[in-house]
Parts: sequence; C-alpha cells; structure tokens
Amino acid sequence: MYHSTRHASAACGIVAALAVTLAGCAMDSTSVIEPRQLILAQARGNTDTPVSTYVADSDVDVATSLQIRSDGLGVYRNSNTLTSVIQPIGAWVLDSQNPRNSTRMLFLDFGRPVGGTGPNGGDPIAVPSGLYKVHAISKCNVYDSSMWLLAPGTTMPCPLHIAFTSGGTSYAVQMNPYPTGADPDGAPETHWANVTCLTPASGSAPCTEWKLTPSAADTAANGSVTQRNVARLIKYVTSKNTTTNVNQGDFYFSFAIRLTNP
Repeated sequence: MYHSTRHASAACGIVAALAVTLAGCAMDSTSVIEPRQLILAQARGNTDTPVSTYVADSDVDVATSLQIRSDGLGVYRNSNTLTSVIQPIGAWVLDSQNPRNSTRMLFLDFGRPVGGTGPNGGDPIAVPSGLYKVHAISKCNVYDSSMWLLAPGTTMPCPLHIAFTSGGTSYAVQMNPYPTGADPDGAPETHWANVTCLTPASGSAPCTEWKLTPSAADTAANGSVTQRNVARLIKYVTSKNTTTNVNQGDFYFSFAIRLTNP
C-alpha cells in the first residue's frame, strides 16, 4: 500500500478481538485499528455534538510545512454560520459551504504534486492554492470505527474528504484507499488519516480530545521524518444530470487537526 520511501506511522492494533499485524509497525506508543468495510451499528443518540476544531498552521512533530492550514481567524466553533460537529455515528464534519453567511475557510496547498499521477500518466492538474470554503468529513464509520468509541491513548484509521469549489467547479481532496458507498472505486494510492485520542491518554473514560494526522511518512536521507499522505484531487463533472468523478492526480498533504469536546 505504501511506496518504498514511506512507512506507516502507527503501530499494531486489534479489530473485533482479532490481532492484526500491520506492515510498517515501527512505533509502539499507540495502537491502530485495521479498517474494514462495515457500517458501525452503535450510535450516540440522534444529535450531533458540537466540537471545537483547531487547524494547525505548523506542527514540527508532523512536518516542516503543512498543506492544510487555517484561515488565520482562530478556532472553528460550531455556530449558525459554521458546522463543527462529531455526528452520532462518530464522523467529524467541518462545513463552511452549506451554512448561510459563512465566512470561515481552510487554506489548501497544492504545491506538492506527485509526478506521473495526472490524467494519462502526466502531471497532476492543480487548482490554485488558497483559501476555500469547505465541507470536510472524516467518516470513521465506513471503516467500522467511531470517534466516540476510540479508546484513550489509541489511534485508528479514518478516511478524510474535503470538498470545495474553485472557479465555479466542484472539487474534493480525497484520502481513502478503500471502496465505500459514496466512492465505490476508492482511491487506492492514497492514505487514510490517523485519528488519535489525546485526552484522556489512558483509562476507560470517553475521549474528549482527538487529533487527525497523516498515516504515511517519508524518511529523508538525513534521517528526518515527514508525515504526509498521498491525496487524490477529484474534479466533479456533471453532464445530463449525471455527475462523474474525474481524477486530476495526486498531491502530498501534511496536516494536524485537533478536536475538543467541548
């Protein structure tokens, strides 16, 4: 799944009481739950839970530069002009596209293309790097996981999808190597996001603080490690009431997103 220069940044975990050894188990500080294509049956009532979303502009533990950054206006809080919630099924949503009068954005940097991944094996077709209103969602439930069920101090994989509009055209940044209902073909060359329960760090109490980071890493010749995912840029083309996902190529994305409840 990973290119030879990358390795999984997390360690081994357990799914349904079955021990699974993951390739690239180089760290033992956290455990990772192997994803499966199932829908989580357990839910947390019927109400979304507002969370505070902190999008880092820098994080030396992840990379020297991040390709998903904030708009510089501070924490993203749930309001009537911005959605920042964890859904009952355990999926995180940050939405500034649909709420009326929304002004919040994310900075998306397309300055790190992966050569040869564009249409017909050419260069990726980038959109301008800049601030965009987004609908970001990490649907852990499609991997049979839930942020509400994540044990203290552990890490699990979740897809990450960031929809936005550029020049009147709809796009999305997709990090999900597995087929799902909304994306039956998946993006097999991409990497999922790691979601870690930061608080509490141990014990059995419910998680109240999470962090999303890349699951893949690149080791330079000098031994320095950069956490970065391969992400696919998708262009949505609609013709005769049918929308088609058109692959624009892959880009490297580093990010550090923290959620707190409350």
